[in-house]
Amino acid sequence: MADLKIVESEIDKVENNLSSVKTALDATHDETLQPDRGNVGSQEMVDAVSHFLDRMSRFKNRYKGNLQKLSENLDKVKQGSDDVDQRMGQTVSSAGNA
Repeated sequence: MADLKIVESEIDKVENNLSSVKTALDATHDETLQPDRGNVGSQEMVDAVSHFLDRMSRFKNRYKGNLQKLSENLDKVKQGSDDVDQRMGQTVSSAGNA
């Protein structure tokens, strides 16, 4: 494992990018853009567009949930890295004092 290296600044960049994606997904929800006969036309088209938007909303919510889980896992990686660094430092200090 000598070649294992966790660069927390890179993990932070990934987390920032994930946050940007989540923000963009949140910004796409606009109640004023709901389809109706006035802005879409026929009722069949309203129904089709509504069905599509419902499916996309469910997909978006699942995607946002997965982004959140990934972000939480990245936090765990950083915490684990910090814990290992601390334990290794304690081991080195203990070995130096012996």
